[in-house]
Amino acid sequence: MRANDRNRAWIVVVLLFMFMMINFADKAVIGIAVVPIMQELELGPRQFGLVGSSFFLLFAVSQAKQTRSALESARMSPRSRRTERTCCAPLSLRATATG
Repeated sequence: MRANDRNRAWIVVVLLFMFMMINFADKAVIGIAVVPIMQELELGPRQFGLVGSSFFLLFAVSQAKQTRSALESARMSPRSRRTERTCCAPLSLRATATG
């Protein structure tokens, strides 16, 4: 393995770590904000549990869909992947930025 490839590999590892930390923090914020949210929406513990469970269920389903799409794109030819990245990258960045 060349030094340049090794550096790129470490950059990818660091970026993945940072994205996982952001992903974890995103889920932890809901737990921190539970009491104010329950008070503002006048929800009981049972109702908030139902809302929270449905949120995490929807999140899990969407992640499964994204994983399937990623696996399908991995089977594409390099030219098709390049076209897909060119067309879909701006939309993906917009969706990520707006939540």
